[in-house]
Amino acid sequence: MKLLFRGWCLLSLLACAARAQVNVEVAFDQDAYLPHEQCLAEIRITNFSGRTLRLSAEADWLDLAVESTDGYIVAKLANIPPAEPLEIPTAARGKRYVDLAPCFNLSQRGRYRVVATVRLPEINAEVTSPPAYLTIMGGVPMWEQLVGVPGGLTGQAPEMRRYALLQTNDRKRLALYVRISDEADQRVYRVFALGHLLSFGRPEAQVDRQARLHVLFQSGSRQFTYYCISPGGEVLTRHLYQITHVRPRLRPGEEGEVKVVGGFRLKTSYDIPPPAPEEFLREPPPAPPAEGTPGAPPTIPAPSREK
Repeated sequence: MKLLFRGWCLLSLLACAARAQVNVEVAFDQDAYLPHEQCLAEIRITNFSGRTLRLSAEADWLDLAVESTDGYIVAKLANIPPAEPLEIPTAARGKRYVDLAPCFNLSQRGRYRVVATVRLPEINAEVTSPPAYLTIMGGVPMWEQLVGVPGGLTGQAPEMRRYALLQTNDRKRLALYVRISDEADQRVYRVFALGHLLSFGRPEAQVDRQARLHVLFQSGSRQFTYYCISPGGEVLTRHLYQITHVRPRLRPGEEGEVKVVGGFRLKTSYDIPPPAPEEFLREPPPAPPAEGTPGAPPTIPAPSREK
């Protein structure tokens, strides 16, 4: 009996020692999010247990608990989806990303704490992370449009989309967001950031005949960012423009299309879809002298290109 008790004590001590050599952390890539925005929690597992940790594709080894700093538990909407199996050798770190938005009801503004618990069968232990914090914030509406999506069955009402542009102010930095939902604003298809917004800039937004959203906004002192977004929330086009002698702007066409006129398009790896490498441009052409200025060239010189 004494031998059994001593063996149990030895196993308990070994498990405690191994647990002490595995650290679990939760981290976020930003401090604040809008409701329904993708909220990726990075689960970091650092292994110094002396054994390789093998974690299955199913997330049965991982539990996440989310609660507000006011004390109420956030309702869970869905289980953590499966991902690639994770194998962490000793003296190494593994990561698993979980989007909290579809898994937890983070629709209310406030401050939240997130704790991860990892079950490790190799060392017969559970390790809990210190709490990580995030804020769900509200956005200031800047523009909104309800549109019907082309297609569908004849005789039936068209499917509707509600496009909205929202402005946020996180750490005194303005950002522009787009929100796409149904007519009743009950189903949210996507919420995501378009980029930083200058305080004196007012974004332009138009919808074309295919119900695609076009947005143009000033993201730098002489730079504009342009997006074309599908009714499902897919980014179809993303371009950068620079002010020359005129600023870029959106212009609707006679056949229902929308395009950017004015300014100079900067072709970079930021573009969607990306341009071919030989199309990358270093700088825009110089602005021509004002009309009537002596020596004004008849055409704008071609921009320089990377070799």
